[in-house]
Amino acid sequence: MNDLLKLAIEGHGGGQRDSYYDPMIPYTLVLKPGLVVYSVYNGYWFWGRPSFEDLRRDLREVTREIRPDWDLAAPGLRENWEAGDHSMHHPYQADHGRSPSAPNMASDAVVPGGA
Repeated sequence: MNDLLKLAIEGHGGGQRDSYYDPMIPYTLVLKPGLVVYSVYNGYWFWGRPSFEDLRRDLREVTREIRPDWDLAAPGLRENWEAGDHSMHHPYQADHGRSPSAPNMASDAVVPGGA
C-alpha cells in the first residue's frame, strides 16, 4: 500500500520534495470496506496527523454507514428482531464482517477453560 500511495502522489504532482533526502509527506488514510478512502490526513508531526479523536470520529461514521443496526431506534429494527428476522443485526448478518477463521456457529466456538 505504501508503494502504491507513493506512486499515486508522485503521479499527481503532490508531495513536498527535498532534493537531498527525497522525503515524502506522511499520509494517514481512513478506509471503508472495499478499500474506499473515507478521509485523508497529511502532514508532518503534530499539525497534520490525525489525533485519536479524529480517528475515533471517522471510524464511528464509517461504522454508522455500514451497520444497519447502528441506530436501535430505526424503523422496523425491533419488529424484525421480534419476528425472528435477525438479518439486520450485526452478529447475525450472513458473513458480514466475519473473519475467515471465525467459527460458523455459536456451538462451534471454543470456550476458554473448557466449560
